[in-house]
Amino acid sequence: MKKLLIILLVLLVVAAAAAFYVYKYIYNKPHPDFEQVESELSVRAKRLWTDYSMNKEIADGNYTDKMLEIEGTIMRVEEVDDMVIVVFAFRHGDFGDEGIRVTMLPQFHQAAKGIDPFKPVKIKGLCTGYNGIDVIVENGSIVGSQ
Repeated sequence: MKKLLIILLVLLVVAAAAAFYVYKYIYNKPHPDFEQVESELSVRAKRLWTDYSMNKEIADGNYTDKMLEIEGTIMRVEEVDDMVIVVFAFRHGDFGDEGIRVTMLPQFHQAAKGIDPFKPVKIKGLCTGYNGIDVIVENGSIVGSQ
């Protein structure tokens, strides 16, 4: 009986250590400062959307999970709950405009709201892929002064 108690105690300590490790280093890992991350590629907005809409598999290899600097003309800025989304629209589809949607970092919400539609802009963000309608870019920041 004493051996069983010792084994259970050791398993409990190992489980507690594993839980702490998962919380500390996996679940609660620090996120990079996306504003300071350098762009891996610079691309025109129309080219990015065309590449994804023509051949998603090739575009995924070129753009997905990369920090992109996107240059183009935005159509509008949307506010959804506590998010600000900059929209580069290139086609009107069944469910509205299709193009690139960039979810901005919180510190760029006010600056994004002040962007003039139909004027050129450079936005940096992490490309997460294509959903069949829009190219999705997250953690967006405005490059330079607009």
